[in-house]
Amino acid sequence: MFKVQEGYHSLHIEEKGDENDFSSLSLIKEFKSYQEAEAYVISLINEKPQNNYVRLLIGKRYVGFDYGSWSHFYFITSDEPLNYEDLYDFWEVKNEY
Repeated sequence: MFKVQEGYHSLHIEEKGDENDFSSLSLIKEFKSYQEAEAYVISLINEKPQNNYVRLLIGKRYVGFDYGSWSHFYFITSDEPLNYEDLYDFWEVKNEY
């Protein structure tokens, strides 16, 4: 299960050894796949009036998207460690021209 959550600073995710605490983030929606969750986050970002750039933060169990302010983030979080090989393949295919 992948959760789309919202936070107002990247420090909302507290590192605790190999674990993260996502309790300070607000739950928006849950998805069965990372791909569905990312498509939803991108649609949220595209609705924003000023999204000149998007920065990506990556952790063991999350991917965070900041769309320009460093103060507002959408996170995709997982109860299990993310498989970055699969995510890289997804990003590579999605960005092919």
